[in-house]
Amino acid sequence: MIALGLIGFGGAAFPPLWLIGAAIAIPSRAWDLRDKWIGLAVPVLLVIVGAAAAVILGGTKNTLGPYVFEAWLMAGRVSRGAAILSAGYLLWRLYRGPRAPRLPPFAVPRRPG
Repeated sequence: MIALGLIGFGGAAFPPLWLIGAAIAIPSRAWDLRDKWIGLAVPVLLVIVGAAAAVILGGTKNTLGPYVFEAWLMAGRVSRGAAILSAGYLLWRLYRGPRAPRLPPFAVPRRPG
């Protein structure tokens, strides 16, 4: 629960706190590997895509400085929303319970035909 608080509320208030929450959530056994990838890697990709989209759609600038500044501002804005979505997904998976283990391919029942 500490990890979720740091990821959600901490990430929305001060985005570097999201990293501390993610560092706490990674070794946790509350989620499986798929949940951690979805809950922690997808928000990072959203921030990268959002910052790139802001630079691409932002218009033409004379130098590199305004592009970097625009990407930095958009990354800050998108990271706050991504932190809340990340915490929401991990909380949903926590209350949903562990996933059923997958059967190995040789044990999957085959349909006749």
